[in-house]
Amino acid sequence: MPAGWTIRSGVTDGEWLSLWHRAPGATPFVHPNWVHAAAGILSTGPVLVLATYEGSTLRAVWPLTRTWWRGLQQVGTGPADTLGPLADQEMPHAAFEEMLQLGVECLRPAVVDLHELPVAYAGTTPVPEGFRRTLDLRPGYDAVRSRWSASLRQDVRPKAGLNVTWQSDAYEEFRRLHNERWRRRGLPGAFRGRRDRFHRRFAASGLATFGVLKQGGDTVGVIYLLETAQCTYFYQLGIRADAKGLSPGSRLIDAALQRSITRGAQTFDFLRGDEPYKRRWKPDGFVASYRRIENVAPRLGRWVAAGLGHWHNGEARLRARLESGG
Repeated sequence: MPAGWTIRSGVTDGEWLSLWHRAPGATPFVHPNWVHAAAGILSTGPVLVLATYEGSTLRAVWPLTRTWWRGLQQVGTGPADTLGPLADQEMPHAAFEEMLQLGVECLRPAVVDLHELPVAYAGTTPVPEGFRRTLDLRPGYDAVRSRWSASLRQDVRPKAGLNVTWQSDAYEEFRRLHNERWRRRGLPGAFRGRRDRFHRRFAASGLATFGVLKQGGDTVGVIYLLETAQCTYFYQLGIRADAKGLSPGSRLIDAALQRSITRGAQTFDFLRGDEPYKRRWKPDGFVASYRRIENVAPRLGRWVAAGLGHWHNGEARLRARLESGG
């Protein structure tokens, strides 16, 4: 640990929020409202919030939990598409490793299972987990649009009677459309059970943004965004099943790009997954993420780690199938 740095358990929401606002690249997935909702609804075991200080200045926060199967994970694993400690500067490797070791000592897991990490935190044998495509918005809307295909530009041309409004309280409408569409494909959708309760609570905090596309008085589609000053994160879409001819998904993403540029965001993050429709927008950035799996209990940990490896392979195959439309 660097001289003058200390690790403590617990931090006030005021300190945490102040760190989030000043930390470069802070994502919604480490905002205290997101973490509190995840800890209260998704976590199945004890939660430990580690805070690293340099003197009296808070430098990093890392919320960890122990799962029911004795895995050490980051709070919010699953619905979060990028994870790792919230830090206001590049965290020294030694500081990260000491935070992890303290988490192991306090929570006593059988295995460390950390998802969606940057490679710097992924250990000596990082497991590739996926990537996110991003779009640089700084050139402006016209420059971004000029790279699109003629068919995409046609899809987003203004159409009489179609308009997008921005709301913070449209989660229920989004959820209904999203789950209806997935049921038609024979799949349950991501917003059910505890995941639904989690997103409902987070959306109620006012930090989610929903673009609602209407034709007349009828909702055609809803886009779920997470926003910071520098970046817009495209989380999910809910589209009416019979509205494909109106290109609702393309219209909503186009509206989100315009909104992002107008409010001064520099990056549009398509988040996890490489679905073909994301590539239509000509994203020009690429962010890889990694999984760190380590056995820390000689007997039980070996079996848990082996099971996680098999689960990871199956999960990767399912994700590839969904992204390809198969």
